[in-house]
Amino acid sequence: MRRIASKRISIFRKFLTFGKFFSLFCFALQIQAQGELRIDSNHVETGNPFVFTFRIPVALGKPDSLNFAVWRDFLPVQNIVNQTQWQSDGQHYHKSVTALFFDEDSIQLPPLPIALRRGDTVTTNALQIVVTATPSSDDLNDMAPIKDIHREPTLWTDYLPWVLAGLGVLALLGLLFWLANRKSKAKIQSRSLAIPPHELAIKKLSVLVQKQLIINGFVKEHYTELTFILREYLDKRFGIPALESTTEETLGHLGITNS
Repeated sequence: MRRIASKRISIFRKFLTFGKFFSLFCFALQIQAQGELRIDSNHVETGNPFVFTFRIPVALGKPDSLNFAVWRDFLPVQNIVNQTQWQSDGQHYHKSVTALFFDEDSIQLPPLPIALRRGDTVTTNALQIVVTATPSSDDLNDMAPIKDIHREPTLWTDYLPWVLAGLGVLALLGLLFWLANRKSKAKIQSRSLAIPPHELAIKKLSVLVQKQLIINGFVKEHYTELTFILREYLDKRFGIPALESTTEETLGHLGITNS
């Protein structure tokens, strides 16, 4: 019985030791799985953009918004000019924040807490940044390379004024062309109406004689044009719809009946 009890106590101690080791291991993993804060350079000149990069292990869950209240004494919220959305590369969520510093100083940024969507919070590492004044024009050789400005993405609305202006020019040209074409047609019509019906018929008969259609063997064409000239004369002179009527109907309009 004593041997059995001693053996049970030994197993219990081993299990307790394993539990302590497992707890320490989980605690170590939790310490390692904190948020990571990186910078493109620990030196920046006043007025130049400065980029922070945040990284959170995917295993911790997707992060939520950032709260910069801890940094407000070193970095006012209005100095943060841009923030990207959280993106995942399969192992980490990462996010970039662009900020500006206007005061020359050596800044020690404390760890920044990051809220996760499941309710937990992770903390980044601390950072030290050296902000130096922009050199004057006499110190151009000592100036650090100027970083690129923050550029806004190009949207289709940026080209909308040019598109509307082009459409307006095309519409104006179309309107001018329509008005010019309309005036030319009105002039042609007014000229034809200004000629008396008998003079118009005589001119067209003269043109028909000059064509010499009968001499050239085009007898049918000759009488077709002659009939059109006579019908047009009756239409314009007496108001008889001879162009749309048959021969019998035209004779009826003239009061002539076939006996």
